[in-house]
Amino acid sequence: MSRPRTGDHGMRTRLAALAVVLITLWSYAAYLTGRDAADLLRVRALAQTLGQPTDRLILELQVERRLTARTVAGSGRAGPALAGAQAAPSWSPTTDRV
Repeated sequence: MSRPRTGDHGMRTRLAALAVVLITLWSYAAYLTGRDAADLLRVRALAQTLGQPTDRLILELQVERRLTARTVAGSGRAGPALAGAQAAPSWSPTTDRV
């Protein structure tokens, strides 16, 4: 029968310790990556909740500003359109909540 050499036991211990360290480092890196991915998902949800309604509001304000400029400049064509833009905005803080 062959006996394991005493040097093999020390080498196996070192390899096992190295494996434990590598697994620990990999676990920590996976945790950080997962946390960053979750943060990105939260930011995307926030951008959709706040950004899209704000973009629509800005676009409608630009349309109203353009119509107001035409009315002030003297072209009477924008008068009825301006009244419609001011009276019935399609964006409403009470109807666009998510």
